[in-house]
Amino acid sequence: MAKLKLTQEELKEIYWLDVGETEKSITIVEKGDWIADNKYEWQRIIFKKNDKFWSLHHNRSGSPFTDWYYEIREGNHDGECFEVEQVEVKIKKWVTKEE
Repeated sequence: MAKLKLTQEELKEIYWLDVGETEKSITIVEKGDWIADNKYEWQRIIFKKNDKFWSLHHNRSGSPFTDWYYEIREGNHDGECFEVEQVEVKIKKWVTKEE
């Protein structure tokens, strides 16, 4: 499994960019929804760098009623990312039968 270590400067660029935006050698491909886990939330960001796709998970804590503490914005993310590829997945699920 390929790993990539980002600098704090690169992490902050990724944090502020929107999907489709490019800064230096980084292009944001996808930003997932925030997934809640009590007072903590995490988000997955897919970006392209050096012709490869990478996944970055980052966290925030707090609440919408106070301020959020973002580990990237505060410089507390370790910068570790993993190479990913997009694959097509078939799933089975139960749906209501139409009459």
